[in-house]
Amino acid sequence: MVSLARASIIIDWRRYITIISMLTLTGLILTVEAAIFAGMMSNSTHSILESRADLMDYEKQQQLNRK
Repeated sequence: MVSLARASIIIDWRRYITIISMLTLTGLILTVEAAIFAGMMSNSTHSILESRADLMDYEKQQQLNRK
């Protein structure tokens, strides 16, 4: 059984190398896509997080909810 598998790998080595390289490329592309998405989210929320303005006054919101 092992000799059959070894013979199969020796004969079809180009196919296996192609499959492995495509899987590696797919993993790389998914990693880059996740990094781009995280960067876009970080960039779009930066102005909100670093703002000194009160975007929502929590105490006033509580008073409005009580009425």
